[in-house]
Amino acid sequence: LEVVRRTEGASVLLDGARDAIAAAALADALRSEFEVRHRVGVLGLCTDDPDAVLRPLAPVLDHLVVGDDSCESFAERGLL
Repeated sequence: LEVVRRTEGASVLLDGARDAIAAAALADALRSEFEVRHRVGVLGLCTDDPDAVLRPLAPVLDHLVVGDDSCESFAERGLL
């Protein structure tokens, strides 16, 4: 977990939680270290089991934005 910006109005955190154990640790850190009134999560997942990552985070996030969960590279998808 890395704090990129911490201000009175909005903090920005980065984390690479990619499985259920890491997501649970992130959820615990958000609960104990970052007492705020509103949390928005932005996730880009590349996993066979996205629910395992989302389940521990859902209770600590007010809103969740999930990007394309495709694990294919841009080249493999014909976008380059």
